[in-house]
Amino acid sequence: MTFVFLVGTIYYFSSVDFYKIVEVLSKSNYFLIPVAVGILLFNIFLKSLRLKVLSSSKISLNSFFMIQTISIFLASLTPGRIGEFVKIYL
Repeated sequence: MTFVFLVGTIYYFSSVDFYKIVEVLSKSNYFLIPVAVGILLFNIFLKSLRLKVLSSSKISLNSFFMIQTISIFLASLTPGRIGEFVKIYL
């Protein structure tokens, strides 16, 4: 399985034009990066707060924030949004 992942990764990155990426990034507005990260963290915070209110448990908001972050990470990596089911397990 690791071999297949490695071959797929090498194939994917062999078709990427890194000079084009550098060109586009050099023209971008760097002020927007912290703004986007701030909006993302605020969104995760609101989802964590919603999860805490709906679960009505004694788990801290910080733990719900970590659970939500792990869930978003796994949902972006796996097909079918399997990361959403991680919330139930965690």
